[in-house]
Amino acid sequence: LPEIPIAMAPVQCVRAEARDGASVLRIMAPRVHLKAERDAVGAAIAATPQGSSVLLELSGVLTFSSQAWAEAASWGDTRRLCASGLGVGCKGLFYAWGMDAHIRLFEDELDFWRAQGAGEAGRQ
Repeated sequence: LPEIPIAMAPVQCVRAEARDGASVLRIMAPRVHLKAERDAVGAAIAATPQGSSVLLELSGVLTFSSQAWAEAASWGDTRRLCASGLGVGCKGLFYAWGMDAHIRLFEDELDFWRAQGAGEAGRQ
């Protein structure tokens, strides 16, 4: 197999969807550690409307670095940040770094939409 240089990290690692005043950002990269990956997540959050609920859907992500969590949480003053689909690797750092104080965790996307419909998404 050909060797892929680290500098070629995928920056198209987020697929965005919007409906009913909320956004779902599907993180497509299996790991979010590199600056290019973190910047792609940050740019996707920045593109969502201020004051809206934003779900980081991580069901396909194996690991999400502490720096990635901190950068995502920094948008919490202007967005109602939520996350779902966290596997063991993502969930451990999420709680270890206290992200539950900044980002509301949902078991899955359906739970997020139920809360969104009830006006509860983003509330701690």
